[in-house]
Amino acid sequence: SAGGRRLLLAAFDWPNAVALLDEQLLGGNYDRLNNQASSLILEVDSQYAAKTLAAAEALEKKDTFFTKLAAAAVTVNTAKSMSEGYMCASLNLASTISSNPAHLSTA
Repeated sequence: SAGGRRLLLAAFDWPNAVALLDEQLLGGNYDRLNNQASSLILEVDSQYAAKTLAAAEALEKKDTFFTKLAAAAVTVNTAKSMSEGYMCASLNLASTISSNPAHLSTA
């Protein structure tokens, strides 16, 4: 997660962050996608706590990340190719996602 966070902070803005996720998704780098998404979710939580991001914005951003993660999960499941790196990153991501359930959409 630290490596993903450093990559994101090099030129951090939301459109670039989402572009990095797209890049990992298209490249099939699902463990890196999970790590970077985890870093982004922590950034959303941090900005929300600092009151620089409203609850609705936090939810919207996380929904965007979850859409990308869902696409990766479908691909990985279809290919039946869960590497150790993907599994570790997925467990880390699950922990990060559950840290603030108020930002999870029930729709």
